[in-house]
Amino acid sequence: MCDIFDLISELEVSDEHEISSMAMKMRVKIGKYWAEDMELNPRMNRILYIAAVLDPRQKMNHVETCFKSIYGDARGEILVRDVTYTLNELFGYYVAQKEARNPAQHQKDAANEDMRRQGRFDRRGSLSLMGLRGNQQANNNANELAV
Repeated sequence: MCDIFDLISELEVSDEHEISSMAMKMRVKIGKYWAEDMELNPRMNRILYIAAVLDPRQKMNHVETCFKSIYGDARGEILVRDVTYTLNELFGYYVAQKEARNPAQHQKDAANEDMRRQGRFDRRGSLSLMGLRGNQQANNNANELAV
């Protein structure tokens, strides 16, 4: 979306009247769904932002940069908090659903995860790089969503 907004902004200042006029109309239409005015738009679909955060090539830093580019620093921060809150809600819901399906299996999975993070559990029987990395992340008190 960031690229689309940038392109529309460039086309709005075009020397060709028809192109700039069409770009202005496009900005009005896209503003209905992407919170173009000063108030947050309740119809804005956050799933695109969530998908971008979950994309390993982009993550939250990319989304934050785009928000601030499009909406300004203050409003961008509000949107970042909103997307982070929504992601945490989705993550909590997913965890609750997983635990509700089979609590005994969840405890077993958690124990295996703890062993893997400590570097003790590896298919080859040696310390794994991922196990060491996971242990380092566990020490930082970061949940899987924040990683």
